[in-house]
Amino acid sequence: MTVDKSPERIQKIFNTIAKKYDFLNHLLSLGMDRCWRRQTVRRATPKGDGPILDVCTGTADFAAAYAKRYPERQIFGLDFSSEMIAVGRQRIKRTKLESQVTLMEGDALRLPFETDMFALVSVSYGIRNTSDPVQALAEMVRVCKPGGVVAILEFSMPEHGIFAFFYRFYFRHILPRVGAFFSGERLGAYRHLHESVQTFPQGPKLVQMMENSGLKNIQQFPMTFGTVTLSTGEKVENGDSGEKPERSSS
Repeated sequence: MTVDKSPERIQKIFNTIAKKYDFLNHLLSLGMDRCWRRQTVRRATPKGDGPILDVCTGTADFAAAYAKRYPERQIFGLDFSSEMIAVGRQRIKRTKLESQVTLMEGDALRLPFETDMFALVSVSYGIRNTSDPVQALAEMVRVCKPGGVVAILEFSMPEHGIFAFFYRFYFRHILPRVGAFFSGERLGAYRHLHESVQTFPQGPKLVQMMENSGLKNIQQFPMTFGTVTLSTGEKVENGDSGEKPERSSS
């Protein structure tokens, strides 16, 4: 399957749904998005001193969550969509986090930060939307400090059992139509969600991709019967060959 992830299409999709993005996340996940965010912020923790970067930050819900959990750290959020950033800035202002959180427009394939800068670099539901996920991950690793953490939260597809059957049906046929109805954006955005999840590496393939990018001690934490998975790894330090990956479940 070939998915059109050209910058123009991705910007158009997310600029169109930006104002309803949070509402639709709550609706289509049946409120589980809040639980996934709490678990991610709790499990994906910064190592050492330094700020935190949230790539593809969208409406800055994860950036705000990290700011509240780590009030002593500076948080940066970057996104390709100007409309999503605008909604995110409203959130940061509303929660009185302006002095701690900096949001900016930018390209995940060319992060505007120095090498070895962040104690934690995270991305949630965003890396699969980039035109080159391998390059996006390489950039995340580049700006992460040696020994620091890179975290990827992404949708994943349950593989076995009756739940997997019904979830795949919901994800393919029902979710795009409900999303289109409430967003007013036809089927494009939420059909893209299904297509992009189908083509993004999952499980051992994602572990291998993370290892190849220079990460070690990789752990995966499936949530809600494997409908989303948090994958974390530590940036290899000079002279460190890394360790074999480990899988965890919750």
